[in-house]
Amino acid sequence: MKTGISYNQKENWISLLSEIFNKLETASDTLTYTESMHLWHEFHNIYIKKSGSVLQKWADKFTGSELPETIDKIEAGSVVVEVCDENTGRIFRRELPVNYHENDNGIILTGESMDGSPSEITFLSDTAAKKIIDITGRGPDQPHSHE
Repeated sequence: MKTGISYNQKENWISLLSEIFNKLETASDTLTYTESMHLWHEFHNIYIKKSGSVLQKWADKFTGSELPETIDKIEAGSVVVEVCDENTGRIFRRELPVNYHENDNGIILTGESMDGSPSEITFLSDTAAKKIIDITGRGPDQPHSHE
């Protein structure tokens, strides 16, 4: 059984994508810088949203029953940061060597500082923050119900 994408299929996809980018480039020739950046951002957002959706469908199709019904945590050895510069409107995307851990309590990012020492940033969920406030005695002064 032959697997993989054929040469013709690959060429068709490359041609289609080239045509889209050429049209965007041509359209930006008649627009102001702000209009061009808005058009590019809109295209970029559609691309990110749609490609994420397609990748999720592929993951569901090829892993199917192997995935748990609910996800209790998300972990990764790197993160991708994407920013749009306020001054130029340019989009910058960087893959960073930062460990990512997310669960119901929030998100923890761990890595190294500029001098190589371990560093960690924690973003607590509202639920986790309320638990901490309650545990430290700064929550509402009312007894917990025992049901």
